[in-house]
Amino acid sequence: MSLCLHAFKALEPKRYCEMKELFDQFKVPYEKMCEQPKDIINDPNLVVQIERNFYTWENGAPMIMSYLAFKKPLPPDQIGASLNE
Repeated sequence: MSLCLHAFKALEPKRYCEMKELFDQFKVPYEKMCEQPKDIINDPNLVVQIERNFYTWENGAPMIMSYLAFKKPLPPDQIGASLNE
């Protein structure tokens, strides 16, 4: 998880390597998550990486919850657009 959405919007990276570099630059450390979990989850710049795709929290959270709760992925037609698209 990373607070990089503002950088994605400002720089409009097109390639995975560019997106990954920005994602890593704003990555949330575990310690910060432990100190401020609600602030991070509610931050409008939150992006999650699932495999090689980057998602806003709005689109990524349902995918993560499905894996956690059911150990199954969502159907493809229920997955929101990635930022890679």
